[in-house]
Amino acid sequence: MQIKASGVGPVNDPQKTEKAAMLQKQAVRGESFLNMLRAGADKAVSPAPQATRPGEAAPAEPIDAVAARSRVQYDLGADVSDFLELFREKQFLLTGVKLAEQPALNEASAGDKTLSGEQAARLREKYNVDNLPPGAQYALFRDLTELGVLSGADVRKTRLTVSPGEGDLMGYLAGEPAFRDVAAVPETDPKGRLGTMIHNERFTCQHVKQRYGQYCGAVAELADSHQRVLDAVNQL
Repeated sequence: MQIKASGVGPVNDPQKTEKAAMLQKQAVRGESFLNMLRAGADKAVSPAPQATRPGEAAPAEPIDAVAARSRVQYDLGADVSDFLELFREKQFLLTGVKLAEQPALNEASAGDKTLSGEQAARLREKYNVDNLPPGAQYALFRDLTELGVLSGADVRKTRLTVSPGEGDLMGYLAGEPAFRDVAAVPETDPKGRLGTMIHNERFTCQHVKQRYGQYCGAVAELADSHQRVLDAVNQL
């Protein structure tokens, strides 16, 4: 897999010159992204490539090994969320709650309704969202699906977030000054944890776009889902 810069000859048209500069910048960012992937792949592949004998298939390049593991075909400009394995299931919300053992969510809810003043008042009497244990968080989210404010998918996605670890291709993100520690927020503070998760997800999208010229659409969608949950909780 290669990323080739587009060749641009001498031009006098300012618009063409600007376009050429943009294409060159994209190529440099794409090459930087590919180099980063190669560096991460080199860590993941321990045995050194062996020389092949006549008739034997050539050993896979490290970057190909990463692509095969992530089951995503790398392409400049494509959504690289899965390729970078950015998602992790972390119990920053609903900590210790086993969803299979809880009352079922209302799967018919599209999550497109808003709370009325009366509904919000009833929920405020029932839940203190500033100090809400994980089990009560699930009960609240379930009530919100019953009211059509959240979808079941939104509730399940609260178990996912961008949480880079050592050895990940994007593991260095955890050391970025703007990346926040979700675990530092009390587990009984769903608003604080949701806000921190959303911040990290938005930061990741912006970072990958600005530094490598790549898109993380699935991460952006996850942030949108978490934002819907936070917006509902903020009404209480």
